[in-house]
Amino acid sequence: SYAPQNNVAVSTLIDSGAATISGINTAVPVSIIGGTFAIAGGAFGTVGSISNNQTIVVRVLSSANFSTPASATVSIGGVSASFTVTTLAFVPDTTPTPFSFNAVSNVAISTLVPSNAIVVSGINTAAPIAIVGGTYAINGGGFTAVPGTVTQGQSVTVQVLSAAASLAVSSATLNIGGVTAVFAVTTQAAIITPNAFFFSPQNGVAPSSLVPSNSVVITGINAPSPISVTGGFYAINGGGFTAASGTVLNNQTVVVQLTSSALVNGAGTASATLTVGGVSSTFTATTWDTVPNAFSFANLVTNPTGPPSCFGTTSQFTTAPVAISGLTSAASVSLTALGANAGAAMSINGGGFVTGSATISNGQTIAIRVNTVGGSTAVSGPVVRASVNIGGITANVTQTCQ
Repeated sequence: SYAPQNNVAVSTLIDSGAATISGINTAVPVSIIGGTFAIAGGAFGTVGSISNNQTIVVRVLSSANFSTPASATVSIGGVSASFTVTTLAFVPDTTPTPFSFNAVSNVAISTLVPSNAIVVSGINTAAPIAIVGGTYAINGGGFTAVPGTVTQGQSVTVQVLSAAASLAVSSATLNIGGVTAVFAVTTQAAIITPNAFFFSPQNGVAPSSLVPSNSVVITGINAPSPISVTGGFYAINGGGFTAASGTVLNNQTVVVQLTSSALVNGAGTASATLTVGGVSSTFTATTWDTVPNAFSFANLVTNPTGPPSCFGTTSQFTTAPVAISGLTSAASVSLTALGANAGAAMSINGGGFVTGSATISNGQTIAIRVNTVGGSTAVSGPVVRASVNIGGITANVTQTCQ
């Protein structure tokens, strides 16, 4: 016979005590139901034979359920014996093996930071899980701060929002079945020196006017950086303009504004310098220039035979086109015919001839058509036939007839 065994572990191979067989004088076949046996310390199996005074041990796999018996019956020469094992009663264990999270440092400010994953062990039923200061995710699922349950073998990851300040620590405490662990993250040191930025100069602006710069994006910082301006104003992210010092954050936009010079004709330049975290850029604005560089027309050399003849009163002569330079804005043009048989017209950039006044832009050409000096007398010295004034600069058109 075999003594029963109680309170054994679930799903475990359990061996009986050894029983010595007696009362036989020859080898006797052995069979078993529900388990295996080993004779005289040999290997476990389900068929064999046994001799007098040999020992036999029975092996049974315990039930997978708590408080449940399992048994095997061995038969030797028509005599049977059973070995019964009963699993232990269920005792809930929701206290896991201690776990820990690796601290993380040098992280960006105001950033969600996940922890390493831990695997829950040491429990035999669902254990309560809760968190303070962050969120958790089970088996790669979504992060949550709502308390729940976790089971043996599941993985858990914690997530924390890093601090909004530099070199600051934020943490979350995870609690599983009364066992806690802290996940801590430390932000990186403050970087307040931004990447270089640049304001494009503007030319040809109206005098005494408010002129905004192009917008620049401040990058390369991870903490509020000091911002100041001289000679103008600045606005952050489309807000109101101010001259007061302040702070700017990474990826914010900045526009500078200044009042242009009251001077005109290219003589007035105003500037404003913006400084962020020690990095500066200057915005300049120059008023428009409506005074061209000096220009002149070649003397019209004509003769009585022509064609056309410079004698008479109906002949007309046209200068070669002259290119106007030095302007940043359109300038006014006035034309005055002079001398005997006066008459003059102008053509701007190859257009039709007009009299009186017009406008001209930088790089455009002007040609003047004048009436001949008239009469039948040769004129050897250049005679002024017209006067052209562009933005205050004057040039004469002259003619000789000989």
